[in-house]
Amino acid sequence: MMQFQSQTLETTTTMFIASTPSLLKEGMQQLMESQYWDSLNGDLTLLTIGKPEITSERIGPTYYEGNIGKTEYFGYLASKYPWVLYGVTVIVLALLALLCLRALRRQLHRRTHAQDV
Repeated sequence: MMQFQSQTLETTTTMFIASTPSLLKEGMQQLMESQYWDSLNGDLTLLTIGKPEITSERIGPTYYEGNIGKTEYFGYLASKYPWVLYGVTVIVLALLALLCLRALRRQLHRRTHAQDV
């Protein structure tokens, strides 16, 4: 896997290379595992299928691509810390459930008192 600034497109280009399409697919699936993904460092990464270690190097100059927006930043945080996202989601859903329960109880209370009058 190699990442570099394309001179023709003026954007970042990421290139994945393997000797066969099946090895390319297997290597990409292996790279998606957190132990490999978290080890990516630099702009060139060598992965041997089935081996637990990868080699990353910086062979080109560092360049500045631009600013990341707020939405993309939250997406980045969610992918980097998925358990925090899951926890926040559970807490928000629990609070929403409590608010719904409270509103339903209030509505029930109003209906029962309206029938008594």
